[in-house]
Amino acid sequence: MIAVTQALSLIERHIRTNDFCEVNINDALGCVLAQDVVSNIDLPPFRQSAMDGFAVRFWEDKKCTVKGEIQAGSSEEISLQKGEAVRIYTGARVPKDADRVIMKEHVADLSSHIQVVKLQEKTNIKAQGEQIKSGDVVLSKGVELNTTALSFLAGLGVDKIKVYKKPSVAVLISGNELLQPGDPWEQAKTYDSNSFILKLLLKRIGIERVSFHYVKDDVQTSIDTVAKLLVDFDFIVATGGISVGDYDLMRIAFEANHVEEQFYKINQKPGKPIYFGLNNKKVVFGLPGNPAACFINFQVYVLPALRRVIGKASSSFKIGVCDQRIVNRSGKALFLRGVCVNGHLEAFENQSSSLLQSLIQANVLIYIPEAIEAVEIGEEVQYLDIVQ
Repeated sequence: MIAVTQALSLIERHIRTNDFCEVNINDALGCVLAQDVVSNIDLPPFRQSAMDGFAVRFWEDKKCTVKGEIQAGSSEEISLQKGEAVRIYTGARVPKDADRVIMKEHVADLSSHIQVVKLQEKTNIKAQGEQIKSGDVVLSKGVELNTTALSFLAGLGVDKIKVYKKPSVAVLISGNELLQPGDPWEQAKTYDSNSFILKLLLKRIGIERVSFHYVKDDVQTSIDTVAKLLVDFDFIVATGGISVGDYDLMRIAFEANHVEEQFYKINQKPGKPIYFGLNNKKVVFGLPGNPAACFINFQVYVLPALRRVIGKASSSFKIGVCDQRIVNRSGKALFLRGVCVNGHLEAFENQSSSLLQSLIQANVLIYIPEAIEAVEIGEEVQYLDIVQ
């Protein structure tokens, strides 16, 4: 049994960022850039009108002859002499001879002429390359691509980018006692909630290729199932069957398939029975069957590993102020469900490892190392933000 810090260090040491692949920007939401993106164009790509109005070549008299019209997208070249103007629209190319764009609201429109009634200091013309110049790095390696970033790239004409590959994940749920929601209730059975926990959490962090597999408490079936999943998937996340009971068979199945155990059991509460192993480049986690313990261990150990693989920054412990006295006589590290408001932390009263209800309102896990026997009101304590 190892300490929390040792377990996290082993995961960080053995998990590497995936290779990259090229994808269309339509398929890149939630991905992480594997290399810088360089603009091939200026932005704006030409002198551009910032509003609807009249592009004018000004002179002392504030009356101008309207020579024509330029719409957005038009490539028409119109030369202007002093005292001439063109009707122009937002985003349209401004004639090279124009001094400024006068807002439509600031002129008296006399059909073939306009009279400027209000003159602003600003020109209302965006210079070519004012925002971005060709050759500029517009997004850096490591940026997580959200809707705004992808829209920005589309506006630069970028259609394909290099991103870190997302892993495929097999979720393996074991136990003869499990029922699915909607099944009729049976005595001594339990409705499966862990698969829903893991499915939704994996979706939240952008893992798309996820497959769910159920296995009964049978040694050979467990071994055969793990063997197949190691061939087809990058990650196996098992839940249940990882403790020390006669029917906790996952560790046996991993060993039979030559998974190299990196650690088994962490000196923490809840969630002591957790497994981490490797089979070449394949990553294997075994999580407890208790729902809250499964959720907590996913947040603390599996989530950082997955984020590291897809190039995202790992979540790190933060420091907050404890608003209550916490006693730890267990000799174990504690992960307590609680809330953080403006840096102030409070743990919930009920911390049962089988209880998910307290996680509904939780937004943090408060971390108390095994060496700390008590935290007093007002003392600093570490915590992790929860992905819900």
